[in-house]
Amino acid sequence: MKKLLLVITIFTLLLCTACSKGNEPMTLFPASFTQKEADLLSLLGKENDQYIYDFILDKDVKNMDIVVWKLEGEEWEEHHSISRQFVDEKGRIAFEFDNISEGICIALQSENNSGRTNFEGEKKPFRMAVATSFLENTSAIEYGKEIPVAVQIATTKSMVTSYGVEYFHTPEEYAELNYEEVYAVTVKFEK
Repeated sequence: MKKLLLVITIFTLLLCTACSKGNEPMTLFPASFTQKEADLLSLLGKENDQYIYDFILDKDVKNMDIVVWKLEGEEWEEHHSISRQFVDEKGRIAFEFDNISEGICIALQSENNSGRTNFEGEKKPFRMAVATSFLENTSAIEYGKEIPVAVQIATTKSMVTSYGVEYFHTPEEYAELNYEEVYAVTVKFEK
């Protein structure tokens, strides 16, 4: 009887372990790289100016939206956007830019999708101070909810006060500081 109970317990534990592997929470988080990936980024000189995130979804995902926002007054207005049908449960997004107003490159990679989109901006005839905040922690993904991954301030002022990306949801905080340009980049998944 004890042996049968032990076998049933072991079988139950194995079954629970197998089931839990497919039930990872939906998250977006800064990418971690294998040594080969890190070496390749270093070789290409991209280790410091690309911001790369991994994501885990569930089978219900149907669409991905990436939006570049510009602050106008106290409201965010859509500046550029990408919308793609998307069905993969895992993938990677990379953002490459110095000053968002001068251009941004967005690249996507997953099992069934890959691509790169460039948005060109205007080169500034004068130098602006730039402060950028990035998503640094794991963020839970909820369908239909914007996840800010970057917020950037560009100004000719001598002092720049920057906030974390969570302040995307309170644009009036940025508006109060009266900077010339404030941009944000968000990712949203839909089912």
